[in-house]
Amino acid sequence: MKVKLLPLAIGAAIAMPGVAMADVTVYGKMNLTLEMADYEFEDSSSDYDRWELNSNASRLGVKGSEDINDNLSAFYKAEYEIFPDDGSDGRGISLDGEVFVDLDGDGNPDDTVEVDASTDRTFKQRDIYVGLKGGWGAVQLGNFDTPLKKSQGKIDQFNNMSSGDLKNVLTGENRESNLIQYSSPAIADAITLNVAIQPGEEACPDGANNNCDDGLADNYSLSAVYSTDMLYLSAAMDDGIDGEDVMRVTGIFYIDVFEIGAMYQTAEESEDSAGDPADEQDGYILSAGMKLGESNKLRFQYGSSELDENYEVAGDGFTDTLEITQIAIGVDHKLSKQTKLFANYITLEEEFKEDGVSGTSTDEVARLQLGLEHKF
Repeated sequence: MKVKLLPLAIGAAIAMPGVAMADVTVYGKMNLTLEMADYEFEDSSSDYDRWELNSNASRLGVKGSEDINDNLSAFYKAEYEIFPDDGSDGRGISLDGEVFVDLDGDGNPDDTVEVDASTDRTFKQRDIYVGLKGGWGAVQLGNFDTPLKKSQGKIDQFNNMSSGDLKNVLTGENRESNLIQYSSPAIADAITLNVAIQPGEEACPDGANNNCDDGLADNYSLSAVYSTDMLYLSAAMDDGIDGEDVMRVTGIFYIDVFEIGAMYQTAEESEDSAGDPADEQDGYILSAGMKLGESNKLRFQYGSSELDENYEVAGDGFTDTLEITQIAIGVDHKLSKQTKLFANYITLEEEFKEDGVSGTSTDEVARLQLGLEHKF
């Protein structure tokens, strides 16, 4: 149940003077899965399976708004991820029995960061922003999902799951700091335009002839969204966000009890730090959902991408290739409006091909998940 707190109480609780005349909503979600995970590697002697308990974007947040006048209101949100499990994020393929986060997506264990499962984390920033809105649209500032990320709509049938989420296949799923965003009012009750800019905030000496990112809009993200009860369409792009240029199109059809979605994306590095040719990734997502009565839902998702890592050695060009395939099926059963049980089976495969080397290296993890989610 969402709890409405009196302004004086919430102001004292979060030490924010100035909210004394506005209602505040405290909300949250706990999502935990008990999982049997089966890890298989190119070197089969390293294969293993184990039981895991994972948290999937469990969160605690505060949000609210204030009507300033008939045409203007202020709004804000401060949301944090919480970790009721061991504090590790549960993402990434495991090589030689060590869980890692593949920072550049090339599948090479030599340049990955090992996740210490014993790391004690309590809070992690999610959306934190403040803004103004009226008949002219809305402006918000802070740390939040980019328009490109938000343009996915509800295509992701496994959204916010540490396994199954489309971010395990495609780049561009960014929540960025220092964003300034304008969103238009709904045009013809269906179309919304979103523009977010991001200052680079680099310190550049006065008079220096360089390409420092010290402007107001060094990076930006754009989206156009068409949304009705039966159809959702979006087109979006990032330029320089998280060092990448991304283009994405998404479509979702709602037909009776069915949801059918497709997404295509192409991306490349804005600039390779080593001076090599830019890495490139192309991929797509197919998803489907079917409601079975008021309490049950079947879910399916298939994702595939290919990353080409381009580099030069002694003037010769090479391309290593990483192919990622993720297949997920699941079923939900609602116990109430706020609580549900669910089960998922998810496989994630990474196939790495090094240029000039015969054969490929394949690693795979399969997960059977039993989960419980409660929203409040």
